[in-house]
Amino acid sequence: IAKSQTTGQEVTQTVDVIADNIAPTTKATTSGTMGQQNYYRGNVTVNLVASDTAQEGIDPSGILSIFYKIDDNDIVAVAGAATDIAFTAEGAHTLTYFSQDNAGNKEVEKTLSIIIDNIPPELTFNFDQTKKDLEFTATDNISGPDNIAITDQNGVVTATDQAGNTTKLVFNEKNRKQSLRAQVKSISHNDTTVNLSSNRISFAWFYGYTPKIPAILGGLQ
Repeated sequence: IAKSQTTGQEVTQTVDVIADNIAPTTKATTSGTMGQQNYYRGNVTVNLVASDTAQEGIDPSGILSIFYKIDDNDIVAVAGAATDIAFTAEGAHTLTYFSQDNAGNKEVEKTLSIIIDNIPPELTFNFDQTKKDLEFTATDNISGPDNIAITDQNGVVTATDQAGNTTKLVFNEKNRKQSLRAQVKSISHNDTTVNLSSNRISFAWFYGYTPKIPAILGGLQ
């Protein structure tokens, strides 16, 4: 209500008030050594940045806080529009997060999966009588056997899990089936060579007869 400057009478005026009614949005960016989607080797940092959307005719109210929780832990509130979250423990983690603006609008919760695996897979082998060659399998503390890739080329056998950890066997023989034997030259985990100075891993196979033992390689092992 205001008074007219010309008549002095009270005049009722109507003013439209446009309120901020749009929730903010939060973007998550991860940094770390990534393998397949959501799988990492080593520590992972997640950067959360919240933004408030401008509306026609009114400025956004701005970000009040970012909220997040890791796995089943309590929710953490961080004032402002950005924060970093560190993940160091091996295993699977779920990050739940959202932001709230100064007008009270809350974003719908979002989730992010992070799986940290620092241990290379374990390679095992046996002799396949049908293939007449060594057959390799692998196990891992995080990745299932079906999700571990095994390559066998030119005397080099490599097992790679979903995080990108590798175990590699290098044989002296480029073609085991042709030489009818296999002797491990080196073993490495994530490109770090294992000391084999006090170990020897050899394998040999024969067709149609039984050899006298010890026979080759200074005794079969």
